Amino acid sequence: MDVRTVQGPDGPRVVVVNVPEDGPLGGLVEPGEWIRVVDGTIITSVTQIRDILSKKKPGDTLELQLQAPDGTLSELIVTL
Repeated sequence: MDVRTVQGPDGPRVVVVNVPEDGPLGGLVEPGEWIRVVDGTIITSVTQIRDILSKKKPGDTLELQLQAPDGTLSELIVTL
């Protein structure tokens, strides 16, 4: 998954740019969605996501809260 930090109306946010269909998030996360929270941490930069992932190992879970461009919120639990 490719993500980018952008300036939103209320501050920086991380937006999904590309999601490989054959990856673990294919079909679950769409380009344009905003990653709001990862494992309880409010996300404002790609670096925060990298730091969280660096502490994980295969088989661990990752909890995501996403916001679609229309404002719809969704939550996912993903096994790495």
